[in-house]
Amino acid sequence: MALSGSFGGKTANRYIKPTITWSAVQSVEGNYSDITATLTYSRTNRGYTTSGTWKGTLTIGQEVFSDSRYVEITYDSNTLAITATARVYHDDYGALTAEISATGKVGGTTLSETVISGQVTPDEIPRASTVTAPNCYIGNRTTVVVQRKNDCFTHTLAYRFGSLSGYIDAEGNAVAEPVQLQQTVVNFLLPEAFYEQIPEKTGDVCTLSCTTYLEQQVIGQPQTGQFQAVAREITCRPLLLPRVEEASPEVLALTGESGMFVRYLSVLRCTLNAMPRNGAYIVGRQIAGESGGQRDISAPEQGEISFSAVDSRGYVATQTLSVPMLPYVPLTLRASARRIEPTSDEAVVSVHGSCWKGNFGAAENALSVTVQVEDGPPVTVQPQVSEEHTFAVQVPLSGLDYTRSYRLTVTVTDAAATASQEVTLQKGIPVFHWGDRDFCFQVPVEMPALTLGGVSLENYIRTIVEEMQT
Repeated sequence: MALSGSFGGKTANRYIKPTITWSAVQSVEGNYSDITATLTYSRTNRGYTTSGTWKGTLTIGQEVFSDSRYVEITYDSNTLAITATARVYHDDYGALTAEISATGKVGGTTLSETVISGQVTPDEIPRASTVTAPNCYIGNRTTVVVQRKNDCFTHTLAYRFGSLSGYIDAEGNAVAEPVQLQQTVVNFLLPEAFYEQIPEKTGDVCTLSCTTYLEQQVIGQPQTGQFQAVAREITCRPLLLPRVEEASPEVLALTGESGMFVRYLSVLRCTLNAMPRNGAYIVGRQIAGESGGQRDISAPEQGEISFSAVDSRGYVATQTLSVPMLPYVPLTLRASARRIEPTSDEAVVSVHGSCWKGNFGAAENALSVTVQVEDGPPVTVQPQVSEEHTFAVQVPLSGLDYTRSYRLTVTVTDAAATASQEVTLQKGIPVFHWGDRDFCFQVPVEMPALTLGGVSLENYIRTIVEEMQT
């Protein structure tokens, strides 16, 4: 077999020799050869010339070409008579044997007949089967399709992914040894071992190789095909194991359990364990927006904590954990103090504020209000808390000299917190008082509207004073 050659023949003149030279250009896809053949003449003796119009035919396979031309045939001249190109198809196995022949003569000369023919065998065209497959998730099956040129052919299928390689059997399983197959469609199950080859990639190229056989003889060269083997995000992103525990012993004493939390009071100890999957590894963790695998969140306002982790493939898993949280209302107070009368030793402290009306679980949120008068004994009351989580109470005090002021400390306490405020009780200022030699009037002159029995208070007092002096 070859892609070019030549052969000779004879003519009616034993000194004139014909030669056919041929060459072939092949198409693997089309399974054909374009064969070009050329007929030439030469004389074997010197000093003679045969000339005139040559007429004849050239046959390549089943195609016949005719031509005529003026020729001069001399010693070893290789004079061209005819050339042509024909497309000849190979058989299903890629083989071809084609016959090339020619006839011709030059009128009025001894070149009255040409006899030349021969069989040529161009190279076999590789008829190896081709293989294709669509992209596929690792752990799933991809449809491997083999396109073969002849039903008598069999084939083996091999795969290569990273450093892994092997063969595919009739059921689509990865095996260690080659298996000759008849079927042209095989559902290849991508081994989960593929994951280990791409710990930092979401996918990579898997190469298939198809070797074609006729019985035990290999046909052509193995043909390859490629597809993407992909690590599917939903099955590969990290598995999150978040945990939240109460880290405040004071709150734990109130609730009695580490899984119950209190708004504004708890210390949430958040821990995130993240498990990588399918050959990846964890590269980052976040708890409530901050990097790290553990974090304490103090005085939380709401009971939802976000957790996330990212693996080496860039796949991110997120989870929001809702923890039970008691709706505690922070303890507040506002207090003021006033005397009942300017010259009285009795006073009232008014206290109001906010307090959570609820039960922590291991403790009721009882409220108490205490008023401490400087170094004196404290006065404590337990006011009621409304459904709106507010309270208001008046704490009575006595034994307070109206001629001096006092510093009072007001403290409110519930089961979880204490709040304090200092207030001042001003000394009493009487409307008037007697002295040994004088009488003081304490009502401001800018208050003429004050009356008693229809008479202004100022005139009423002046009348009394005048009567007492007579």
